Amino acid sequence: MLVKELLQRLENGETLRALALEVGVNPSTGLQRKMKRLGYVYDRSTAKWNWGGEGAEPLDADLSTEVATTRRQPSDKKKVKKTTTKVVHDEIRTTNDRQQVDNLTADELVAIRELIRSHQESAPAVADSRTLHDRIKEINREEKIRRNVFLNKTISDRLDEFCDRERVNSKSELIEIALQDLIDRYS
Repeated sequence: MLVKELLQRLENGETLRALALEVGVNPSTGLQRKMKRLGYVYDRSTAKWNWGGEGAEPLDADLSTEVATTRRQPSDKKKVKKTTTKVVHDEIRTTNDRQQVDNLTADELVAIRELIRSHQESAPAVADSRTLHDRIKEINREEKIRRNVFLNKTISDRLDEFCDRERVNSKSELIEIALQDLIDRYS
């Protein structure tokens, strides 16, 4: 499908998603990425794709093949020196000293990766896939003892609403499951 055909069909009311399926690319982002690579910019206020690249508009470019990148015209945003980034053994190295204020530095990215890695290590490997009702059925029916627990009024109301919505008859069993999860997580 040619760019001019795509633009015409969008003007006639067809969706980008339907056209992406026809072209055979990812319906969520495939055509959007190809249009951006060609130099087009989507204007949300008019809901149209506008040419924003340099030179002649590539109306005869075929979107069903791989699209080469076309340079866009400079925008009003701050001009930033191009940065080449390489990932080497989970470390990021950049080829320049100056980076845009909004971008993360290499050290920040390494710190974020370390946080994610430590969170993944501390998080349980497999989440409990059983339903709430299955877990209530599996509660050990051993001898129970009575404990008075004082709850905040808001939390108590939310517990009542949750029990009604989920059709849980015993708040004690629900609290027992919550306490088991709390103790398992933090001990």
